[in-house]
Amino acid sequence: LACTYYVNSVFDSSAVSIYRFDPFSGGAVTVPQLLGKFKDPFRAYGIEFSPNSRYLYVSGTFPGNFQLQQYDLNAGNTQAIINSRVGISKLPGKTIGFLQLGPDRKIYAPSYSSFQQIAYFLDVIHKPNNPGLACQFEHESVDISFDPLVLSAKDGTCNVIASILAQPGISLSLAAPDTICALGSPNVYQLLPFSCGIDSITWTVEGLGAQIQPNFQSATISYLNYGNGKLIVKAFSACGNLSDTLDILVVAPPSTPLNLGPDLEVCDNGVFTFNAGSGFTRYLWSDGSTDSITTTLFPGVYWVNVWDACGNLQTDTIKVNIQQVSVLDIGEDLPQQCAGFSKTYTLPAGFSSWSWSPNQYLNCDNCPEVTISPETSTNWVVVAQTSEGCISVDTLQALIRDTLLFELDTFICQNWELILFDSLLEPNSTTQFFRPAAFAGCDTLWTIHVVGREASSSAFSVTICNDATYLYIEEELAPETISTFQFTNAQGCDSLVYITVNSFPPISLSLPMDTTIRIGDAIPLNATAAGSPALNFLWSPPDGLNCLDCPNPIANPLDSITYTLEVTDANGCVLEKSIQIRVINECDIAVPNAFTPNGDGANDVFRPVLDPCVYTVTLWRVVNRWGQPVFEQYNIPAEDSQLGWDGQWNGPSHPSDVLIWMAEYELYNGTRKIESGQVTLIR
Repeated sequence: LACTYYVNSVFDSSAVSIYRFDPFSGGAVTVPQLLGKFKDPFRAYGIEFSPNSRYLYVSGTFPGNFQLQQYDLNAGNTQAIINSRVGISKLPGKTIGFLQLGPDRKIYAPSYSSFQQIAYFLDVIHKPNNPGLACQFEHESVDISFDPLVLSAKDGTCNVIASILAQPGISLSLAAPDTICALGSPNVYQLLPFSCGIDSITWTVEGLGAQIQPNFQSATISYLNYGNGKLIVKAFSACGNLSDTLDILVVAPPSTPLNLGPDLEVCDNGVFTFNAGSGFTRYLWSDGSTDSITTTLFPGVYWVNVWDACGNLQTDTIKVNIQQVSVLDIGEDLPQQCAGFSKTYTLPAGFSSWSWSPNQYLNCDNCPEVTISPETSTNWVVVAQTSEGCISVDTLQALIRDTLLFELDTFICQNWELILFDSLLEPNSTTQFFRPAAFAGCDTLWTIHVVGREASSSAFSVTICNDATYLYIEEELAPETISTFQFTNAQGCDSLVYITVNSFPPISLSLPMDTTIRIGDAIPLNATAAGSPALNFLWSPPDGLNCLDCPNPIANPLDSITYTLEVTDANGCVLEKSIQIRVINECDIAVPNAFTPNGDGANDVFRPVLDPCVYTVTLWRVVNRWGQPVFEQYNIPAEDSQLGWDGQWNGPSHPSDVLIWMAEYELYNGTRKIESGQVTLIR
């Protein structure tokens, strides 16, 4: 909700507030958020929301000579909304009355001068959903002076909106298709709702062949040929004869598909143009240009995307290469020379002619073979042409001197000397030597720079495991040592290398002492280790271990064995230790000679007492004195609690008697044993 109101019923003070309205709680509203308070000569009059409810418009007279303000209700809290306030109109001497949202989603308001008693025009906000001046406020947009019914509307606009905007008319919906991409396809057209009673409607198409299936206020139309035309709809109603017209374009498919042509080989320094052709509505080349034609100077791969009026996309690519035979290359410029030398150049293959300029010191400026004999320094420009008309340009420079200048940098050790041109040159010196013309054909001047090299040195350090060595130039260096190495470099100068070998913190590891167990027994291997975390453990071999990468596995070997634990710390250092376990094959069972199955919880079950070496009881049998089996069990694991006889025989309890037992059992190492004896059942 939004309101303009007089503050405390004082007519010289007005305010603008908004309220958060909750329709789900009985229409409750929150405490008002005050957006502005104005005191004469300023005042707030009208108020209206934009159609999308984001912007609030307030009319009146405001500081800055504004008559209309806009607030952004999505700006945030109350202060942010106040800060979003924008002045929309500045009309000196004018007043804008109350605001009204029209059925066309525009906001209307009467405007008048202070001396007028009636309003002759309506101001219009054409796009109230847009921020600031983009809302397109127009002063005195609608003339209402012709209508006596509304002339009395100075501040209010309700009767004005009804009379001005309720003029009869028909209109096709904005979604009506006007660009047709397929002949014969059905296209649906719909008139917008109309207030007057309609007697009849006619649908016609001009300029195009069409099949029309009218359905009063809608029609389905199929177009039969390509081109431009008009759809005309006429309504005969109580409000008069009304019509609307829509321009139609039926898009013809391209007469030829997009084709940039074959890949090109072009001349060096050439200019080439690509043409995507006409008949498309939009173009996009790989260089970003949007015309149907593009021009370039460089080789490479070029592509173009084109779209027709229906949005159909076509793409083509063309590759441009430079003809290598069209690139003239006569070689590097000539180094300094004495006068009197000459050199011959031959027209490169692929070129039909060439021309040298200037023609000085040449035997011929356009012959297939051109010999240069410069007396002074000269620069030539050479222009060559192929039989296809490709032109390429290269240059050549010849530097002629009566005295050739040479400069040489050389290096020697600080305690050395260099002999050159029968002279002794010391380190860090510069010497010039003039040699007469007999040497190299003309006079020469040599400048020799001798640089002395100091004995170089370098140092580095490494860190290794405390039980390892560092190998450097086939020498093993122990931890916590500093070593010096002396070398002779390529120039013969000495150099020194200092190496510091450090060690990582050591790993400590302890294992239990070697031990002996009977077959079937299990023993924990409790290792204690310390070092740079995290430590990794690896036991081997894996036989009989329940864990290979933990510090405390359980071992249950079947044969004597030696386990090795390898511990690796975070630095990659490794420490190994071993433990030996001897396994003996002694194995016994004990069988009681009497039992009392009376249910008192003591000696109620007749069963063998087994050593851990027993893996499985393959047979546990009890027979009476006549050889009749009274109880049998087969293949019972040694630790199974179900092993044993409870004194029952075929249901009832067996009476007191002396019975014979037999036991067959298998050890962990696969050995089988058989034993027998007597037992007395006591009731």
